Amino acid sequence: MDSRPVGRAAVRRAFVAAWQADPDVQWLKGQHFVQGEFAISQ
Repeated sequence: MDSRPVGRAAVRRAFVAAWQADPDVQWLKGQHFVQGEFAISQ
């Protein structure tokens, strides 16, 4: 992906694209952080 998805629809499309590119992708034991309107998952 070349750019950061902005908005709910764009994030949804990015996740769909991730699973289409690699159907076995998994996020196990993830960590999630939220600060105001900024969020990150690793």
